[in-house]
Amino acid sequence: MKRCLRNGSGVNEDRISDLPEALLLHILSLLPVKDVVSTSVLSKPWRSLWKLVPKLKFDYENFQSEHETYSEIVCRLLLSNKAPVLESLHLDFKVGKCRAADVGMWIGIAYARHVRDLVLHVISEKGSFTFPTSLYNCETLESLTLRSWVLVDVPAQVCLKSLRTLHLDYVDYKEDETFLNLLSGCPNLENLVLYQEVPDMETFTIAVPSLQRLTVVDANDAKGHGGYVINAPSLKYLKIYGFKALEFCMIENAPELVEATIMNVSKIINEKLLESLTSVKRLSLALSPLEEWSGENNHLANRNWDQPKNVPGCLLFHLETFMWKGCKKLGEDEKVVAKYILRNSNRLKKATFTRKIYEENNSQDMVENLEMVEELESVVRTSNSCQLVFECNLHTLRR
Repeated sequence: MKRCLRNGSGVNEDRISDLPEALLLHILSLLPVKDVVSTSVLSKPWRSLWKLVPKLKFDYENFQSEHETYSEIVCRLLLSNKAPVLESLHLDFKVGKCRAADVGMWIGIAYARHVRDLVLHVISEKGSFTFPTSLYNCETLESLTLRSWVLVDVPAQVCLKSLRTLHLDYVDYKEDETFLNLLSGCPNLENLVLYQEVPDMETFTIAVPSLQRLTVVDANDAKGHGGYVINAPSLKYLKIYGFKALEFCMIENAPELVEATIMNVSKIINEKLLESLTSVKRLSLALSPLEEWSGENNHLANRNWDQPKNVPGCLLFHLETFMWKGCKKLGEDEKVVAKYILRNSNRLKKATFTRKIYEENNSQDMVENLEMVEELESVVRTSNSCQLVFECNLHTLRR
């Protein structure tokens, strides 16, 4: 942290200490607590500067001492901190090495310091850890992350009035009502991120009137296992990944949806999920065999597609930009869908098809690319201003 430069007179000059205190504190906020504390030995002005750092990150694996337990170190340094507001606290701890009472004390100190961002990462070889119910009662907390080996057990009355962001990464839930209790106690929640692996509930109901961003990553491989119901009238951004084994995903109410990304969901979910995205303005899909789509207010389908009797209004009146990315070649099924979109998009301004060309098969791929261009160029388009763009990306085959 301290850099001594020798000037022309041979005197050492400490330039870092001359920086504004706000800048020094910002720099220290980027470091783990162990490194921050070690700066106190640099010089007299640095002895107490570390106590004003508003962001603290305790790393269990790299914060061990022969003289103190990890719990004692955390308590001592938390109590030593004199920052006007504790902006961020990141705590890693290992089950069996830290008592539940100690963890409760850390949370109590953080809440007394009006912490805004709290990250609790549990390391365990003995099962899940249950936090004290006081964790779910704080009027100043704006962001909360619970990560791995956590058993969420919340009281019926949760009070997280200021919470805007909630991350639940591979946690378990004691009862089906637990998740609903938690969300009901967050009346101003705007951003919810869920990483799931083996969910305990058959149906995850996400009903949050204030929610604007939702990300759900579900890695569960249990075939035919439940699904999600989303009721979020203020939702603007939606990301869904890995719903391969689920039976359903229903979006009951999301009239404000602006952007949606749907990746690797099961065929069962595809049709019903897409039907509920009628208001979306930007939609990106990664579905087999139509690997990836992106567009403005578009309505899409998959293999063995049945042409609708009536052209969807979102396609007919709103679609302006359409992109088909990463296709190796357009098969007959894909061509049918592509032509349907070109023929029935009255306001389409630009349609882009990006194709992979492999260096080893360059000549053959180029011929197929020209054939595709000619076939799509021949389609009669309802929009006179529609521009067709064909792009090629050169790739090398891996052996």
